[in-house]
Amino acid sequence: MGAASTEDSEEFVVNIKLRYATLINFVARTLSLFASIIFVVGIARRLSVEEFGIWTLMFKYMSYLAPFRIIYRYWLPRTIARGNNTSKVGIVLSLILGSLAVCAYLALTYMVSTAFNQPWFILALASIIVFEDYINEALMGIMVSHSPQYMGIAALQLRVVQAALGMVLVVMYRLGLIGAVISVIVAKITITMLLMIVNYKVIKKSKFDREIAYLWIKRSWLPLYASSTAAFLSLDAVLVRMIMGSEVPLAYYGVSISILSIVTTSGYALPTLYSRLLSKGEVRDVIETIWIVFMLATPLAMLALIYTDTILSIYNPKYVIASTATRTFIIASMIQLFTAFLGTTLMGLEKRDFEDFKNFRIRESILFKIPTVNYFATSAYLLSISIFSNILKYDIILLVSIWGILYALRFLSLSIVYDILLRREFRVELPYSKIFGYFLKFIIACLPMVIVR
Repeated sequence: MGAASTEDSEEFVVNIKLRYATLINFVARTLSLFASIIFVVGIARRLSVEEFGIWTLMFKYMSYLAPFRIIYRYWLPRTIARGNNTSKVGIVLSLILGSLAVCAYLALTYMVSTAFNQPWFILALASIIVFEDYINEALMGIMVSHSPQYMGIAALQLRVVQAALGMVLVVMYRLGLIGAVISVIVAKITITMLLMIVNYKVIKKSKFDREIAYLWIKRSWLPLYASSTAAFLSLDAVLVRMIMGSEVPLAYYGVSISILSIVTTSGYALPTLYSRLLSKGEVRDVIETIWIVFMLATPLAMLALIYTDTILSIYNPKYVIASTATRTFIIASMIQLFTAFLGTTLMGLEKRDFEDFKNFRIRESILFKIPTVNYFATSAYLLSISIFSNILKYDIILLVSIWGILYALRFLSLSIVYDILLRREFRVELPYSKIFGYFLKFIIACLPMVIVR
């Protein structure tokens, strides 16, 4: 893979206006949040706390099969953004691996449904979502390399369709978890159709290259190693469930993460930044994107902090008791955003795989060092969660609050290490005084919100 390994196609080299793509994604994503809130509030009010906990765990189970999507999702942007159209390679691999993932998911959910006494039929129905995610992941990997602004549009379509169906199936017809799962399945089908239309010309002009597919499979341990950090991190919910013996803390955690996602909406600029760095490698794009993202994220975080009780009561009045815990996750979201910037910058500046994919030393590259650092940080995080779950077994609210603090500390430690790697590997020093100045101005600009409150 690389400039010398395949025939380049300049037609697919990224030429994106950073601010335009970022703002389109932000506006579309912000609108999608309203639809998402309608959906989540609808099911949160219709489902019991225990059922909502099962809903949260169901997506945790799916995340255990998600790492295999990265085998093709990892390389698609890194090739297409540099002028090498590998679209059909990604699609073929998504069909094969998606089928295998469904089988693995069905076996996994059968075991956990027996262990936790959860309804296996509903969990099994969600296997359709697993397959859809595999296909959509390939289409997203293609699209983000040439038209990243459609990420927000796709998210908006997903949430709107999902919310509409949720209101009909869950709220009106009271189909419970089954209605919620069906809503997601149908919504994801519409996303597949949209992505196929957007990517049609790119896919049509690509060819399936067995050699590239072989190289991706041969080096698949790297993207699997990198993406498994997410599955490893998701063990936090399972550990808490096993130690506490209840879905209640998971329900509070699930609502907090849902509100946290409001703040991280502006993080949709990261795929655009990643593609720009891959094709152009200009660090100034990082500073510009940080300014745009935190200009948008800071008021969102402030609003979420000020109106936490109100937002929780909209979900369900029974969740207001966890307002302090939710605020810790909201603060953590800002650190999470900055950590994501540093990680994206490191990945985008790494070029050794492009220059000589067949012979480059993976363990010496940033592509290997980033997930390794993640494993160490997550191990410490999971150990801490386990300890506090045992200590605070009878104080659920305090446990979830500390959970949020540990969540934030994990990202803070990663930010420090990523900055060290950025200086050491690429001799890049970000102007932190300038970035802090931006952030301070954004906070001052948000103070009228406190007065109005």
